[in-house]
Amino acid sequence: MQIEATGKSVEIAIQNGLLECGMKREEVSVKVLDEGGLFKKAKVVLTWGEEEKVEEIQEVEAEE
Repeated sequence: MQIEATGKSVEIAIQNGLLECGMKREEVSVKVLDEGGLFKKAKVVLTWGEEEKVEEIQEVEAEE
């Protein structure tokens, strides 16, 4: 599963996502979509469960 979250900074976006999904930081993978800026919010995608395992497998295959 995955959710997209936003915040004033990347760290706040991650915290907002964790609150929304009820997970702990070590239970999810984080992908930063946008680091944000002066007038723009940071955006991240939090992934956990089966999708996270698929992404890890794809990363290993890409390295080989």
